[in-house]
Amino acid sequence: MKRAMAAALALCLLLAGCAAGAPASGSGERANIEGIRDRVASTVQMITKVNDTIDWQIENSEKSIEEADAARRNGETYTPADNTEEVRQKQAELTGFLETVTAYSDWASSLRPCGQESMDVSYEAAAKYFSEVESALEDMAAIMDFYFAFLEAVEPISSFDSAAYGTDQDRIYAMYYAVDDVSTALSELDCPEFMSQTFKLYISRLEHFMAILNEQYIGVQLNDPLRLSSGIYMLVRVEQEHYDYGVMLTRDFNLQYAKVGERLGGWVGELGTELAENCSALLRAM
Repeated sequence: MKRAMAAALALCLLLAGCAAGAPASGSGERANIEGIRDRVASTVQMITKVNDTIDWQIENSEKSIEEADAARRNGETYTPADNTEEVRQKQAELTGFLETVTAYSDWASSLRPCGQESMDVSYEAAAKYFSEVESALEDMAAIMDFYFAFLEAVEPISSFDSAAYGTDQDRIYAMYYAVDDVSTALSELDCPEFMSQTFKLYISRLEHFMAILNEQYIGVQLNDPLRLSSGIYMLVRVEQEHYDYGVMLTRDFNLQYAKVGERLGGWVGELGTELAENCSALLRAM
């Protein structure tokens, strides 16, 4: 439906441009068309940077997954590069883009028909274009917001220092409550619908992890080697499952980034191109 609407608007723009031999030439109408042209050009530049962020996110996360997989196969410890601050910078940049495009959308929506078809079609197309770009950027901002909420929620595990505890009993006890805190915090997050199924499975692995840690704690207290060896085996299995679901979550994130990029580069981008060309044609005819 949206694609059909974009095609219809683009066709109207082309027809309006062809029929605009003598459009209204009042200073107000000219200023409006120039305003649309300049705002579209500005938005295209922002979209280019947003697409760069999307490509960066997907490429770097997939590279990290490949490196982690290779390390696990070789029995090595893998420590991913910490690019949190870089992602925060990109989030701040996106916030600025969204604020600007929202202002463009409000401005375009305030344009009133002037009775000249070629102008009015351009006003309508501009309102549609900026509104759709705004919606796409809002979706991307929501993905980033959830990403940082997720990082904050899992901080008790990601920052856990096992060397800080003198005995296995103390270490297991502390880890149990760290995992419990993470499980509770994640359960309270408003997870986007597109990744809710994977997210629930991720949390369920944490709960399974807690059950095994409890068994480990009892095994240490009782000095029960059978219980301890069984617990270690189960911990390895659960850790692998937890890792696998983490990879799935990452790829769920990436899929949504890619979908935003497809929207901005698909019919929305086509509408922007037609709009810019129509504005140029109208200004030449004035």
